[in-house]
Amino acid sequence: VFGAVAAALGLPLTNADPEAQLTASINGRGRAMFILDNLEQVADEAAVAIHRWLQQCPQAMFIATSRRLLKISGEEVYPLEPLPIEDAVNLFFDRARAVQSDFQRTPETEDTVTQLVNQLDCLSLAVELAAARIRILSPDQILNRLHQRFKILRYKRSDQTSRQNTLEGAIDWSWTLLDCHERSTLAQLSVFHSGCTLNSAEEIIELEDSADTPLVIDAIEALVDHSLLRRSEPFPGHVRYRMFESIRHYAGSKIGEAKPAAELRHAEHYAQLGSDDFIESLDIRDGTKRRKTLGVEKANLSAGIDYALQANAPILAATCAIALAEEYRLTGPFNEAILIIENCVKHPLPTPIKGRLFYRHGWLLQLSGRPNLAQKILTEALSFFRESEEKQHQGYVLGNLAWLHRERGNYPAARQDYLQAIAIAKTENNLRFEGVNLGSMANLMLSEGQVEEAAALYTKALNIAKQVGDRKSEGTTLGNLAYLQRDLGQVEAAETNFKLALQIAREVGGRRGEGITLANLAGLQRNQGKRKESLRNYKKAVKIAQEVGNKRGEAITLRNIADLQIEEKAFEEAHTNLDRTLTISQEINNDVLRGKAFGSLARLLYAQGQHDAAIPYLKKAIAICERSHPITAGIYGGTLALIQAQKGLFDEARKLLDTGETSLKTTSKVEYGKLLCKKAEILQMAELPGAIEALEEAEIIASDMGGNAVSELSLAIEESRARMSQD
Repeated sequence: VFGAVAAALGLPLTNADPEAQLTASINGRGRAMFILDNLEQVADEAAVAIHRWLQQCPQAMFIATSRRLLKISGEEVYPLEPLPIEDAVNLFFDRARAVQSDFQRTPETEDTVTQLVNQLDCLSLAVELAAARIRILSPDQILNRLHQRFKILRYKRSDQTSRQNTLEGAIDWSWTLLDCHERSTLAQLSVFHSGCTLNSAEEIIELEDSADTPLVIDAIEALVDHSLLRRSEPFPGHVRYRMFESIRHYAGSKIGEAKPAAELRHAEHYAQLGSDDFIESLDIRDGTKRRKTLGVEKANLSAGIDYALQANAPILAATCAIALAEEYRLTGPFNEAILIIENCVKHPLPTPIKGRLFYRHGWLLQLSGRPNLAQKILTEALSFFRESEEKQHQGYVLGNLAWLHRERGNYPAARQDYLQAIAIAKTENNLRFEGVNLGSMANLMLSEGQVEEAAALYTKALNIAKQVGDRKSEGTTLGNLAYLQRDLGQVEAAETNFKLALQIAREVGGRRGEGITLANLAGLQRNQGKRKESLRNYKKAVKIAQEVGNKRGEAITLRNIADLQIEEKAFEEAHTNLDRTLTISQEINNDVLRGKAFGSLARLLYAQGQHDAAIPYLKKAIAICERSHPITAGIYGGTLALIQAQKGLFDEARKLLDTGETSLKTTSKVEYGKLLCKKAEILQMAELPGAIEALEEAEIIASDMGGNAVSELSLAIEESRARMSQD
């Protein structure tokens, strides 16, 4: 240190006491700043010298770069972060063009380079070494060879030291500074993916027992001081320690014979997150924090499955998969979780564990839009739980089977399974699950048009969710209640509850629930005439549905967008979205969705003046929906009634109107108001009394709902009034 500082000052060290000579020289310069680079190899010597200079040279300041802390008074630490992603990508292209002048930056190469620099943690040396390979390898080839990163990331330059010519050499530089316990700790930490908590590290790291063996916490602190571990706090109170991926690969190469045992301890530790007790705790008081913990451990759970299967411990693998499935169920992508579970169920497992895996397998299939396979797998899960006499889990499966029955319009079977699930919840004193199924029963009643009964059950389910602290179910129930309120014209209450539901979905990390709520809020905004806001939220909902793999949600929202586009006379875009809706409804075998898509196609044709072409689609829609969703059948019946009246078939039109009024009057204010508009036009065509009164009733509904001049119902009223004035 003394020699380097003396050389920078141009000072020959002739004094027997070089420190005193340098101190005098530094003081003689008055206010001065000294920059000392790469001090980690001489950190102890530098700490002593700089500490004394700080005391004896009050006008001097020192900036030191080091991978180790100096740990002296007056030291202020400023961690140097990796490059921002944009800068790392730019650096790659700059360095690549320096070695290959014709290397082109295209959207395709930019996507690959972005993935590449991300996997290199945006570290400038790693990015430069990767870019230097562009003369021989394409970005895709470099990316695919990163499992050999220490062989790939090397480039000898005559103007750089050996440690700057290879990524491995740069990390070697830090490894040599560690003592044996710190090296062992770093090597064992390589079994973690995306970091770990201190508690997890203490559970898994085993150090040789000797008089000078440090606590794991002290070894962790030393590695943080050496810049080999980085501390982060992804959410308040949850502190994690992680390595850059290249350091993790390097540390993994040093673990040696300790690797299998460390990996097995890792799997055993993370399998605890798949226990019944932990899974149940996710949906009671303070469960949101535990859900966030589960979310940040996805990579470790996935690694735990691999470690367990390598160790021939399929029960541990299955339990890790159960925890992963619980996280994926909220965040998606569902298909990724399905593949993980399918890999685990190939191995021999005891009946109770097999039942739990099958249950989650079926649930994820249900969410991904594969109802037939979901029903088969859930039925097998129910058999396993009956064999193991686990009543509570039987109730869980029955609740999911009921959902599948309801989606297919088999309301009696759905009711029977929900009632069984509720009875089991009561017998098992599981108040939370009782509330969940009461909310689901309310959905069934709403589908059947039993609005008051549904509202009462939603309220009961909501109170239970609040009582037990089940934030996820509280948000789901608020969203369902808001849906009911929206259709009843209770606009302010619906908007308030939709926004609360959205807030809770984001709080608990429920991406699927967030997408569903956004779509339902968009429907409310559409009713209010807020078309831009509506379309924006519909598009957000579609994006989320596609990200998580919610095919049903994607199809529902695309159809709603198409309906909005029909109103805007964007017929080509509407047709594209309806084609996609029909394709998805066929893929997931959902009759209700298919029926609604036919109804929207009929609306599209009607809006384009193709009334005769609309009739077959309306009849198909009504035939499908009257047995599974009578409210929707009533809506399409109104449109068909108008067409039939235009053909002079007034008796048939009247029957369709009567059926629609019965279905809609107490279930959906907006749709009932729109039906009244059609009724007014039909009565005028038939030269019957009541046309003016029907239109006035629709206007009262629009007014009661706070509708403005551009609300969906107000526009329908104006269109009917205009057509009636022409006749």
